[in-house]
Amino acid sequence: MKHEKEIDQLLKDLFYDETWMDDKDHEECLELIFSLTGFSKQKISDDIEIGIKNGWSLEKQIRVLKEQIQKDIKSYE
Repeated sequence: MKHEKEIDQLLKDLFYDETWMDDKDHEECLELIFSLTGFSKQKISDDIEIGIKNGWSLEKQIRVLKEQIQKDIKSYE
């Protein structure tokens, strides 16, 4: 999968809480999120590729995606 390193870092930045999580907890959290949303790392990677073909840099897409997910998380609080 392309961009796996960047996607993994994004997901860790957003959904890893080192005060109580270990890597297993983080993976379980991601599995739950993916099952509830229908997304996957592969889908994110494929969408990033489309964005790159349309002129968006990988860095900008990761930044915008992170900002949007953070907004969505805050709306549930």
